[in-house]
Amino acid sequence: IDQAIALNPQLREARKRLLQGDLELIRTRNGLLPRLDFFANLSKTGFGEDFSTAGDNFTEDTYEWTAGIQFLQELGTSQNQAVQQAAEIERRQSELAVLNLEKDIENQILLAVVEHNRALTQTTASRETLELRKQTAEAEKARFDVGTSTSLLVAQAQRDVLESQIQELENRIAYRTALVRLQETTGQLLIKY
Repeated sequence: IDQAIALNPQLREARKRLLQGDLELIRTRNGLLPRLDFFANLSKTGFGEDFSTAGDNFTEDTYEWTAGIQFLQELGTSQNQAVQQAAEIERRQSELAVLNLEKDIENQILLAVVEHNRALTQTTASRETLELRKQTAEAEKARFDVGTSTSLLVAQAQRDVLESQIQELENRIAYRTALVRLQETTGQLLIKY
């Protein structure tokens, strides 16, 4: 079960999306932090009676500069807080979805194990039934050879052997299918083949 949970592609993708949700949660949490900006501006100025003469005065040492700090803190309920709460709810939903997916995978594995064991038991039983019916058919043929049985009873015994052979093949196919399903569910199918 642990290996299947580690190898399952759907679960790996869900965990990746959960990590992306963490990034969204961090981003929205950063939106709640106060903001401190530092700014500086340096410009060259030229003075004149009109625009064309102002450009001629750029050779003078007339500079203008400004600098400052801006602090921004939102008060009360804000859109950022609502986005933060939505991100936290979405993260919790994602965590629950991953846990649900893990439980679903575990249940699928348990069902596949039960089906595998059932198919194995049926295959063994059908093999034993086939052997018993072969012995019955041989005994019926031996009785027919000595004259204590009829050809109808021999034909019925041979029909029973044929039915048992068919049933055994069907059970072997069901077993192989259950084995492949179990390997697929545990994530070992690609590794094995």
